[in-house]
Amino acid sequence: MRIDRAGTAIEDMVVLPGVVDALERFRDAGVAQGTLSNPGPVPTAAVDAALDECGLAPFLDPRLRVWGRKDSAAIFHRAMDAAGTVTRAARSRMVFVGEDATERSVARSAGLRVSPSPGLAVRALLAPDRRGC
Repeated sequence: MRIDRAGTAIEDMVVLPGVVDALERFRDAGVAQGTLSNPGPVPTAAVDAALDECGLAPFLDPRLRVWGRKDSAAIFHRAMDAAGTVTRAARSRMVFVGEDATERSVARSAGLRVSPSPGLAVRALLAPDRRGC
């Protein structure tokens, strides 16, 4: 995602290879999907619009959009609470996908399975005895 100079608007969002395929596989398997994002000063409505423009919004449940910094377990607990309420999924069956190793570490400390990429997230979700990739 490219942000404007002022840091308040999204100029461009590029969908990485493999993302749509993974989202389709999860959707087809009945897996609820959401976002956990720190938009900073960018309005969340602009993030939602960018997700829509790049074709990702149809895969994401709006009730599973959690906003904030991913620097403590608290935000991951909020996301897990939302997912549990919407899907009744056990926390042990939830996966955080993020390219940032520090964010994955915080997510893991909150009790989530983690994956560095959407393609590997399928494996993380299907591995019942593992804590991620």
